[in-house]
Amino acid sequence: MGQPMKLEAADIDGLRPLIRAVIVETLAELKPDTNGHGLQVFTEAEAAKVLKMRQHQLRDERRRGRVRYSRGPRNSIRYTRENLNEYLSDRAG
Repeated sequence: MGQPMKLEAADIDGLRPLIRAVIVETLAELKPDTNGHGLQVFTEAEAAKVLKMRQHQLRDERRRGRVRYSRGPRNSIRYTRENLNEYLSDRAG
């Protein structure tokens, strides 16, 4: 990878509309409720795909405490639609 970009505050403000548009599009792609209880649960791989990131990036965000999750069968990591929406909203600032 190349050098990290440094963004000035004016650059970030200019990117806000694009960031919001991407978040809205991503939220629209979340599948509707499929289990009849108002709760859709994603594995880490599925959640990463929904968020358009790699699985290891989502795992790192989870370990940093930036995204909420639950433990499922066999201690597996699970994310609800609400967890993902909250994460996206927090990132949008």
